[in-house]
Amino acid sequence: MVGSLNSTEEDSLLHAWEPSSPEIKRWWMLFWFAYVAALQSLLWFTYSSVPDHARVFLNVTGDDTLNLLLNEGPIAFVATVFFAAWILAKPKGLKMAVMIGSGLCFAGACIRSIPLFWTENDRYKYSKHLLIFVHVGQTLNAAAAPFVVASVSQLSLVWFPENERNKATACANVASAAGRAIGFFIGPAMVSSAADMPLFLIVEIVIAAIPVVCIFAYYPSEPKLPPSKAAAELRHKYSCQSHGLINSIKMAFEGAGTMLSSFSFVILILSGGLSMGVYGLWSGVLTEVLPSSWSDQLKGDFGLVNTVCSVAGGLFGGFITDLPSLQKRLKSVSIISMALATALFFGFAANFFPLHFFHFKGEALLFSICATAGFTRGIVDPLYFEMSADIAHPHPASTAGSILTLVYHVVLVISLSIPSGILAKWALTATAFVMLACTLLLTITQMKYPRR
Repeated sequence: MVGSLNSTEEDSLLHAWEPSSPEIKRWWMLFWFAYVAALQSLLWFTYSSVPDHARVFLNVTGDDTLNLLLNEGPIAFVATVFFAAWILAKPKGLKMAVMIGSGLCFAGACIRSIPLFWTENDRYKYSKHLLIFVHVGQTLNAAAAPFVVASVSQLSLVWFPENERNKATACANVASAAGRAIGFFIGPAMVSSAADMPLFLIVEIVIAAIPVVCIFAYYPSEPKLPPSKAAAELRHKYSCQSHGLINSIKMAFEGAGTMLSSFSFVILILSGGLSMGVYGLWSGVLTEVLPSSWSDQLKGDFGLVNTVCSVAGGLFGGFITDLPSLQKRLKSVSIISMALATALFFGFAANFFPLHFFHFKGEALLFSICATAGFTRGIVDPLYFEMSADIAHPHPASTAGSILTLVYHVVLVISLSIPSGILAKWALTATAFVMLACTLLLTITQMKYPRR
């Protein structure tokens, strides 16, 4: 039994499904899902949003500790994504995943703040030992990522009708980037010295506690009636599932082999995972490759505007592809957007080593290129999730999303082994060429849209 319907009723629902009015509570579900995704990203970015003050507060020198706190994100993701995929493939998996994700974020925010119980003098005296709590807290928060990042298409499928599915996926998907953008603002606004860090951490504990209370109070696993035929098919698949650990594991991974045997799925996943990974790498080294004569504030503005424009692009892509004329043209929209983004990334990289084809004087034009590149590339992220779910159907969209985000984070983990000096020199050019390759991979992907 799933929800309030038995298996006989589920069979009838599948074969005689008719469109019904979607439930208003779907917006509640989307809001708290996006909140947790943004929160996880915000907590991950806490110390890097105010690096100078964070180093003093943690009593560390250099960038190694702060870089490690950031790098724990993709490492923990790769370590926990399979468990998250198993949870998400269970009948009430989406609810469980959001609850686990919010709980891990809250636990991480609390544990990393344990050193606040020591006096300031003792914190500095025992800083090396107390730093363990910070690493544990950040790792727990990082482990929350696959529960929300990989399940954006699952949320939109379960709760939203076909004409709202892309925009719901987009809103859920861009929440992580929005969390980082918020971090750019609230960190510097609240922390003017290391003495402000304790209050900053306490405020983030409060922010992390809110979704735990609300989600544990009311977050249903699914609507009473499925909002689309594809959602009815997924519910029917769950209703036929036998209970027990072995069967739930089989449900989680039975589709993975089928997906990976599909040439189009593999090509699409490579295109999406590589483009997301190298773009994350590009964003990470952007401030390091900009001219040293520019102020840190100006360099930070480049990163901020790129992130904000990426969020705007994702929302734009989700909303326009919900138009009836574009619902089955996600591949075409993605190719156009990636081609434009590739040209812009080449234009940006051509001003730096090793290309040096151009030399744009002043910051305004580079600023515009950076913003437009973020916008055009941001359009495709939610579409990758939706297209991978379309190819994977009728297997869970969360399994396809888990594979996509796994490739993305593996790229990030691999990049951690590359010396920072080499990354700073070659990341911009490499990103442009990888974006070109990802665009070409998209063109040979065979797409069908069985969920639409």
